[in-house]
Amino acid sequence: MNKKYKKEITSRLNHLRGTMKVAEFSRKLGVGNSTVWYYMSGNRIPFADFLAIVVKKLGANGSWLLTGEGDPYL
Repeated sequence: MNKKYKKEITSRLNHLRGTMKVAEFSRKLGVGNSTVWYYMSGNRIPFADFLAIVVKKLGANGSWLLTGEGDPYL
């Protein structure tokens, strides 16, 4: 995966996190702090199951999350 896409998806995840701290965001999603930290820092590309959790728990638009097109929330 290219660096530009990794940076863009990290940016969109940070947009959804807003002002929440990583610990609060990870609790809301029901995943570990380290998982969220790696994805939010751009050190790792999120797996599909993590993105599905983000969509389900936050009401995020999966298409927007992957492509940046459309509205962030459904």
